[in-house]
Amino acid sequence: MNNFKQLVDAYNNFIIIGICEHSGRTTVLNKIIEYAGAPLKKITFSRDNTDEGLNRKDKRLALSRPGVYYANKNAVPVQLGAVPPVEICYILAAGAEYDAKIQKVIEQTVFMYNILNMGMLHDEQMFSIIKIKNDLSKIIFVYDDYKNKTYINKYTLPKEFKRLKYVYVTGVLTDNIILPIAAESENITFIIDDSLKACISPRCYENLLARGCGVSVLQEIKVAAVTVNPVSSKGIEFNIVEFREKLSRHIDVPIINVLEN
Repeated sequence: MNNFKQLVDAYNNFIIIGICEHSGRTTVLNKIIEYAGAPLKKITFSRDNTDEGLNRKDKRLALSRPGVYYANKNAVPVQLGAVPPVEICYILAAGAEYDAKIQKVIEQTVFMYNILNMGMLHDEQMFSIIKIKNDLSKIIFVYDDYKNKTYINKYTLPKEFKRLKYVYVTGVLTDNIILPIAAESENITFIIDDSLKACISPRCYENLLARGCGVSVLQEIKVAAVTVNPVSSKGIEFNIVEFREKLSRHIDVPIINVLEN
């Protein structure tokens, strides 16, 4: 699937995530509309409005996170959570708007691509614990015996770090949640519902991995394509051949230039 028409022919539902504002998301939507007549709707970053526990800096980060656009080509009203991830075409939109240096844009695009494609949790015991959680619980701390667990209705630190194995966060996972816990523990897995709820900086993620920790999701998604906008509103224009070639070294899905017909 190397162009928009092939994507539209293969999927009914589309989600476009930008690495920054003006990265080409609207152009991507217009292409989908052009080939399928799709209506569009904007989904906010924190789609369940769960922002308790975010400090001021993290709230700014969450609010500045590029919006997620959703389109359904059959014009059928549908809740995003009701659509199986395998039926959704996830598109990551990258562009020169992010930075004047092409390498910075490449690094951010690859980082977000890897975050969006993060792996699924494979632990039936933990799945069972999450399934029976109280609806008011914002975060669950689970220890290595699976019996010692704490359900908390607000974002806070656990009373005990020793033998901590899992941290399940129902809302947005941010640096503010990760760093204090990872600083006191090793080999912890943070769990979120899906990777659209990850609002993590590259530096935080590197620190997390360095301590043997990681992030898993309950519902796995896969990016189907990366779109590139080589031109910015500030007059910056990347060489599209170089842009594509450098991205293709790290990304194994089609890379589509939004300015091409």
